[in-house]
Amino acid sequence: MLRVVADTNLFISALMFGGLPGFFLDLAFLRSFVLVTSPPLLEELDEKLRVKFGVSTPDAEAIQTRLERSALIVRPTAVLDVIKDDPDAIGSLNAPLQVKPTMLLAVTGTC
Repeated sequence: MLRVVADTNLFISALMFGGLPGFFLDLAFLRSFVLVTSPPLLEELDEKLRVKFGVSTPDAEAIQTRLERSALIVRPTAVLDVIKDDPDAIGSLNAPLQVKPTMLLAVTGTC
């Protein structure tokens, strides 16, 4: 089955703005593919939702719970160093990339 890693910006776009990223997240919730994520990525998402977008604690927790139930959660076993311009980005993607995903989806720009 297709294994897909999405970066935090894609989740933010899906949750806050909908559109194609929202459709992607709907497909993930329907288990049309294996969504792969990690605790650091979920923590980063939670922080951005609460701090930058003012999402309430109960709503942020509900989002995290839904993602945890729908995704394969992996923990890092090695440290990857592939994104030289943004060392923080690789921190959250470290574990998901280790399961050799079929694709990595990202939204350019900052959310």
